[in-house]
Amino acid sequence: DLVIGNEVNREDVAKYNPTLVQAAMQYAKEQLPKYPGVTAWVTTCFSGTVLQYPSSPWQPVVDYCDKVVYLTVYPWYAGQGVANPNNIDPQMVWSWNNGIKQVEARGKAVVIAEIGWPSAGRQDATVANEQINFGVTKRWIAGHNSLGRAFETFWFEMFDESWKGNEGPWGPHWGLYTSG
Repeated sequence: DLVIGNEVNREDVAKYNPTLVQAAMQYAKEQLPKYPGVTAWVTTCFSGTVLQYPSSPWQPVVDYCDKVVYLTVYPWYAGQGVANPNNIDPQMVWSWNNGIKQVEARGKAVVIAEIGWPSAGRQDATVANEQINFGVTKRWIAGHNSLGRAFETFWFEMFDESWKGNEGPWGPHWGLYTSG
């Protein structure tokens, strides 16, 4: 897949508009035929709630994605209730009801592009909780959940990124390993 942008609908990080993102995707689609033998679906990555509301201005961009849409979904942020590293099902069902199923209803497969748990920066962000959550998340995405289905998923992330301090005190601590 050729993913144009990450969390493009978030307004707290950078302000992209649907027209700009779709134009970049169109350019990528136009360039692909110039590379014989290369096949790729052109898509983008949104936050998990991109289509939470029926009036989302991002609907045309979701529709323009080739077959698959990438979404970031973080149960640690606890869309509903308090985050629990031992049980992500309530947060993941909330994410299903507030974005994932709306994307699938438009005929797109969903890949969870980012999911994880930080190891520092807040009381529930510990190495022990990250380890617990890693196992819980692997089982959940394998289909051992109340939705009864598996999800293709990428863990966020392999190594800590010390430069991510703008995301709060937990920002640099999402890696399964330290940066050292």
